[in-house]
Amino acid sequence: MQQFDHIDLEAVIAASDIPMHILERTGQGAAIIIRVYPLNQAAQAGYADFRQSLGLTLEEYFQKLPQLIPVFRGYWRPVLEDGAPITMYTTTIPVGDGTLRDFVSTVYQVEWTPEHAVALSIARDVTEQNQAMAALREANDSLAAQGRLIEELSVPVVTLWDGVLSAPIVGAVDSHRSSRLTEALLTAITRQRAAFAIIDITGVPIVDTQVANYLIQMMQAATLLGCQCLLVGIGPEIAQTVVQLGLDLSAIRTAPTMQRGLEIALMSLGYRVQRPGKGG
Repeated sequence: MQQFDHIDLEAVIAASDIPMHILERTGQGAAIIIRVYPLNQAAQAGYADFRQSLGLTLEEYFQKLPQLIPVFRGYWRPVLEDGAPITMYTTTIPVGDGTLRDFVSTVYQVEWTPEHAVALSIARDVTEQNQAMAALREANDSLAAQGRLIEELSVPVVTLWDGVLSAPIVGAVDSHRSSRLTEALLTAITRQRAAFAIIDITGVPIVDTQVANYLIQMMQAATLLGCQCLLVGIGPEIAQTVVQLGLDLSAIRTAPTMQRGLEIALMSLGYRVQRPGKGG
């Protein structure tokens, strides 16, 4: 093994269990030969199983994977050819059993002249780390997808009758959710050419000034599309809150229950509605 005057590379490498290589360039221009000294667990790190005491040319080193020769020349060029003190790169290469492993390599300049350069390459296997990160990204993507699904389910618009839609709201209403519900309602009205929309707030725990404004704006937007709106589900507590806050809901048509709201909608559309228990 070649020794270098100002540093005992063999001793440095022997004292470490990190996969390392010595890279050596001789000559310059088109005649450059890069010799690789695979040392210290290089085979276990996924490199070819060559004789570790022999300096191999790049072509000899990658004789089983010649397509990697220009790739690694490009990786090592900053330190070996351009004189940079350090460079880093990532690779995915097959190990002895054919599986692919991910590596992050750092190449340090040991000595450099136009005619001769020596570098020390340290490879770190990051396969498990990358797999963990990929699993985390997949989990985050799954959570994001679930969040979008929950959000979509939280602002459903359903068809009750030909031309009649219902938008049941459950839970607190904020600006983002109001915007999503308005978008879903207007899209459904346009797609189905609906003439009547029933907004059911039975599941809304609190109706304050802000929520009331959201509802009014949503129903006004629907009206601009030619769709009549009806608000149902105002319970005693919400009614008291509306009165105490002095909210003006006189412009909003209301009904006590969804059943009554559907009756009003159908009658407004010209249907004859027969209530249960009544003949004729």
